[in-house]
Amino acid sequence: MPESPVPIEEGQKASADDTPTAQRIVINWMVDTNGSLRTRPGISNAALNPGVYSRTTGTSTGIIGAYVWKNVTDALYYVVYVRADRTIWALNLQTLALQTLSSTSDTTTTLQGGASHVAWAEDSQRLIIAGGGALQQWTGVGLTSRLATYTFAVNQPPTAATHVVSIGNYLVANNATTPNLLLWSNLGDGSHSLWNPLNFNTADADPDPIVALYPSLREVLAFGSKTLQVFSLGADPNLPFATAVSLNVGCVAPYSPVQLDNAYAWLDDTRRIVVSNGRGYEVLSDDINKLLRDLGTVTDCFGFRARMAYWDLAVWVFPTEGKAFVYDLNRKQWCQWRGWNGADDYAGVRISCYAPYPQGNLHIVGDPSYENLWTLDGASFSDTGPGLPIVAERVTQRLDFETASRKRCRRVRFFVKRGQASSSATEPAYLDVAKRDDDGPWNAATRVNLGLQGDYTSFRDWYPGGIYRRRQYRIRFSGGVDVSIHKAVEMWTPMGEFAE
Repeated sequence: MPESPVPIEEGQKASADDTPTAQRIVINWMVDTNGSLRTRPGISNAALNPGVYSRTTGTSTGIIGAYVWKNVTDALYYVVYVRADRTIWALNLQTLALQTLSSTSDTTTTLQGGASHVAWAEDSQRLIIAGGGALQQWTGVGLTSRLATYTFAVNQPPTAATHVVSIGNYLVANNATTPNLLLWSNLGDGSHSLWNPLNFNTADADPDPIVALYPSLREVLAFGSKTLQVFSLGADPNLPFATAVSLNVGCVAPYSPVQLDNAYAWLDDTRRIVVSNGRGYEVLSDDINKLLRDLGTVTDCFGFRARMAYWDLAVWVFPTEGKAFVYDLNRKQWCQWRGWNGADDYAGVRISCYAPYPQGNLHIVGDPSYENLWTLDGASFSDTGPGLPIVAERVTQRLDFETASRKRCRRVRFFVKRGQASSSATEPAYLDVAKRDDDGPWNAATRVNLGLQGDYTSFRDWYPGGIYRRRQYRIRFSGGVDVSIHKAVEMWTPMGEFAE
């Protein structure tokens, strides 16, 4: 009896062979370093004051940006975050004491501008925040304040900065009112309060606006809507940032760039995920380019890198579309992260921003709807922060096991980690499995018992039967326990090369 692997470890791909009702998908399933399948990290609220961060009501108080900063005054770590109402808050990560950094009676203590996301920079004395208006600072004591005062022809800090970079004792920012200019603070001005009107350079490779700025060692990467221009830091105090190189690759989502060590990956102007160090580029998203181009709104995409549990991941969240595409940097493959609507369908993943805290081994994420701070937790198997299950689903490609003749299925065997459900549970955990033959309809789903605590048989068999030439399998799981599938195989019998 032939035995063929069911390829459950493959990543997300888009193909002309897909059909709308049976598109191959990988949602919330991840592959670990041993090739085993398990659910994505859960969104947990166990570590960051769950008594406070469990809100389900509020008006426009979702979190639009967060950053972990070591306070220069008390040498303690804080997660500083900005709410959608532009107020700024700080949570002491040692004591979990929360303090407001904005005053309701003083608008200069709130973040100015209307950017959908927040950019951060720091120097040895302060944390700097850009949100589409004047730059904001926090020195670690009291409330935040405007970084500098604008006086025409005398002192001209950016008034509409969406991005800011700290490099070589300068602050560098863009300015939406002068869209292709790069601005920087005066040399030797430790407070960054002085911005000479002549402190600018022009991204003139193309007349496209600068939509984002990111640092790379002693260089600033200026992402335009159609080009990428690199400015290197030199010794000339009159023109410290000079053009080094330009690429004809743009950026369609200003907060999509993700730093991958000495390079960045981002959503370019043709809706590809590309990676570049400024001297050339490669495309990472060939497997999902069609899926990206089928999306409606992509300009609000933001990205981050998460090194956690078994994985090194680059994540791009598309809030309007309710999807996140995740690239496993080790396995070089894609999957999707989705949330759940609490009833019968997927929803957007509840992540609005990401702030790593390596010293505490935490991966902090903000809630897009309410003022909640949660963590991505590789040991959590449900989204306990939003209070929803993780529903994982995988639909394989059409499988013919390298023969076009008809085949009779004898069984499908799943090699799984069993017995993870509590012994006090009334129901074990289950896999929900279904099959589809020769482009026909899906059969009714079958439940494969994964057992209660104490059930440790290393495999479970499923007997879907049927005769087919090509078959697809669908595997779903939402049990909220630690389950892994090491591999799946189908045992089948050939019906003869010319059998009809």
